[in-house]
Amino acid sequence: MCSMAAKFTFYAWLLTALAAIACNGTTKSPAGADSTAADTASSKPVLSIVSGCLPPMEDEYHLDSVTTIHFPELTVSFEGYIANSPDLRSPEDTVMLTTTELGILPLGNYASVQSDQLTDLQMAFRFTTVSCVYSGEGGLLCMYGWKSFVSRWETLPEKDGRLYIRDLEEGESQQFPAVDLSEWKERVRKHLGESFYESVKNAGGVNELPGLVDLDQIQFSVTGKRKTDGATVTKVIIFSVPLG
Repeated sequence: MCSMAAKFTFYAWLLTALAAIACNGTTKSPAGADSTAADTASSKPVLSIVSGCLPPMEDEYHLDSVTTIHFPELTVSFEGYIANSPDLRSPEDTVMLTTTELGILPLGNYASVQSDQLTDLQMAFRFTTVSCVYSGEGGLLCMYGWKSFVSRWETLPEKDGRLYIRDLEEGESQQFPAVDLSEWKERVRKHLGESFYESVKNAGGVNELPGLVDLDQIQFSVTGKRKTDGATVTKVIIFSVPLG
């Protein structure tokens, strides 16, 4: 059983050649389960986005790298993950991070939260999925803003004095809400065009090639209580997963 990180590393090798061709300027166009829309992404301010071509595959990230996000009330650090800046500051309650390099996800690694102003600090995560279709060139086109599976929030357990972010199990990122196939195919026609509709019109499900459901976002919620008045403070960090 391969890990989610290994899966996206494979995607990176698969799409490296496509990225080289497109390197003149392309960009990627908290709680219940089975939600039909991700409720935190589209309207939130973007703190840090890296867009453009995939970096050379030999430029691997360092496992000891740390990305730190400073909010006014607390600081959150992710190990083994690189944003475009390793040290970020935001006055907003919600931020979004994206990298160009596929395969680098804040999964199967550690996070930490520090605050002088808050007590009872807790951190939880969940993930969302998106329906995609393989293009004739081998890449993926995804129907963002349509239906999406949203997992339940999971509180991160403490491990070796840090917070552990588990990897996703095989098949978790292929979950999707129940949808009538005719509705899905018409959505493909409307969202992606007639040629993509022709490619999926005989497919028996959203996960039957050329259709594919895959990971869209990894979302983290950090909560704590102010020492001064006991009020609850919540911060949300969204990692947008590049799919091609």
